[in-house]
Amino acid sequence: MLVKLSRLVTDGISAEITSIWPSGGGVGGVLSIASTITGLTLAQKMGSGLFTGLSLTASLLASIALDQFGLMGFKQHSLSMLRLTGAGLMVTGIWLIAKF
Repeated sequence: MLVKLSRLVTDGISAEITSIWPSGGGVGGVLSIASTITGLTLAQKMGSGLFTGLSLTASLLASIALDQFGLMGFKQHSLSMLRLTGAGLMVTGIWLIAKF
């Protein structure tokens, strides 16, 4: 399963990146380390609700961008008003969690 996932990610990455990281594994490793360090340092300061909400919202916004531009081998899925509204509601929810 990991091999299939690795191939999916590697096949969708542009030629410039694959010339730097032929397997594409370097990008995933760096992102994983950055996410772990950020989680360890910020979760205690921000609180569980806000940290979890920010993590989920960031993932959602990244997935919308990947779909919009068809990056990393994903099928292109145009941004609609409903998707934009949903993302806006997530951002508003995070603001409410942080504020109150």
